Amino acid sequence: SEMCIRDRIKTFNDLAGNSLGITRLGVLRMDVDDLGKVFMTGLGSHATLSRLASLSRMLGIFFNGYINTLLRPHRDKTYLIYSGGDDIFLVAPWSLVPELALQIRNQFSKFSCHNPHLSLSGGATLVPEKYPLYKAAQLAGEAEDKAKDFQRPKGWAKDAFNFLGLTVGWEELELSLIHI
Repeated sequence: SEMCIRDRIKTFNDLAGNSLGITRLGVLRMDVDDLGKVFMTGLGSHATLSRLASLSRMLGIFFNGYINTLLRPHRDKTYLIYSGGDDIFLVAPWSLVPELALQIRNQFSKFSCHNPHLSLSGGATLVPEKYPLYKAAQLAGEAEDKAKDFQRPKGWAKDAFNFLGLTVGWEELELSLIHI
C-alpha cells in the first residue's frame, strides 16, 4: 500500500503546498547581532573565562536545543537545516516564515532576559520549491544583511527582519501580524 504523507519525509513541494496563497517556500536565516562585540566587550570588567564559557554554553542551549522544542508544533511544515552557535537556517511554507521568525526572536529575547545587548536579526526570501537551496540560502543571507543594516530614527540599530524587500523592526512586524 502507498505510504501516507504523514509517514514520510516531506518534500519541498509538500512544504510549499502548505503556504497560504501562492505556493512557495520560505527560506529564513537569523543570527545574533554583534555577538563578537558582546564576547569582547559586553561583559566589561566582569569578563572572566567562566562567564564567557557560560554565555557560550547558554547560546548553545538555545540554538542547539531549544529551537527544536520551539519548532515542534510546526514539525510537519518546517525543515530546520541548521541551528547552532548563534544562527538559524530553516525552510518552511513562505506564509509561515514571518510568524516563525518572530516567535524565535521573542523566545530569544525572553531567554536572554530581554538584554538589549543581545538581539537577533533575520532575513527571509520566498522561492519556488525546485529552486536550488544554496541560492535561496544566499538570497536569505542578503536579506539578513539588510536587516543588520536597519537603523531606527532614534538610533537603535539592527534587531530587525527583512522580507519581500522590506526591513522592519521586530516591534513593527509584531504589530503587523496581530492585525492579520
